[in-house]
Amino acid sequence: MIGTGGLGSVIARRLASGGETLRLSSADTESARTLAAAIGRGAAAASDNRDALQGADAVILALRRGSRPDPSVRRSCRRVR
Repeated sequence: MIGTGGLGSVIARRLASGGETLRLSSADTESARTLAAAIGRGAAAASDNRDALQGADAVILALRRGSRPDPSVRRSCRRVR
């Protein structure tokens, strides 16, 4: 999950409640750490977006309108298409 604001945190909590394992990343790393701690088991804060993508089966981008993911995210998404 890249993005831990209002929408990203809701999605992350729902996925975790269904038993999914999550790696959370945010432009605000403290936000990702706080959300991972609040979710607890199965959630971890990634050190950065590239770290969040490592070994991921799926990636959800919950970004503000008009924001752009960093180049590592864009490259990884192109490979998945």
